[in-house]
Amino acid sequence: MNLSATYAPAAHLAGSDATEANLRHAMTSHPEVRCIAFYGHGELDNLRAYTEPSQASAAIIHATGPGGVLPKHLVGFKLYAVACHAGTILGKALADTGCEFVGYMRQFWVPFGLGNHEFRDVVNGGCARWLMMKKGKKEVYYWLYVAWDDLIDRFTFGEQLNEEEAFNTAVACLQNRNGLCVY
Repeated sequence: MNLSATYAPAAHLAGSDATEANLRHAMTSHPEVRCIAFYGHGELDNLRAYTEPSQASAAIIHATGPGGVLPKHLVGFKLYAVACHAGTILGKALADTGCEFVGYMRQFWVPFGLGNHEFRDVVNGGCARWLMMKKGKKEVYYWLYVAWDDLIDRFTFGEQLNEEEAFNTAVACLQNRNGLCVY
């Protein structure tokens, strides 16, 4: 998770450092920063950090609590979330309090092997356009939609059609494209 005001993150919280307390500290330490890029786990109403499978991670950002940074604390922020389901309840709750949201309403699919670099380029490209290039959230939605579509074509009709796992990778792109949402 990055708290970013410029091209360099003001705070980079990863793994066990990605906690509610550390996010609150970063927000207090960098009040000029109004953008959060979150790459992690999402549920319908919250965002959670990546942890070891045996460790339960607490919600970092939550629609209603208990725990987590709440929408009322993110008024005026932009939140870019590459996480499953976060757009379903959390994204709407954030928007209702004045936080802009770009993310996914469905399961976010990540390929193993084929497509890893391409997926990284798409999700990072969306983040860069919104948080650093100052594009509007609808422009970012459209760019992401087209980028996922381009990858679908690449893995179903293009140069990578005959590679092992091409079909599964194309399906993952389709699922991600169809799960996009902005508020």
